[in-house]
Amino acid sequence: MSNSQRDASLMSSPPAERQRTGKASITRSQIWHSDGSIILQADDTQFRVHWSVLAMHSSFFRDMQGLP
Repeated sequence: MSNSQRDASLMSSPPAERQRTGKASITRSQIWHSDGSIILQADDTQFRVHWSVLAMHSSFFRDMQGLP
């Protein structure tokens, strides 16, 4: 098989799926506001918070508000 044929067959193959690690459960943090506008996840813990509060206290999130 030539390089171009091998490259073509690799490109048409679907990507391999990642192995599951056994950690399938996601935990909600005690910081879970029912009227929160964004859910952040760190490792296997989710936090539902207010975007405006994040932007008020973090230049990183404030700068993200301007992104499309």
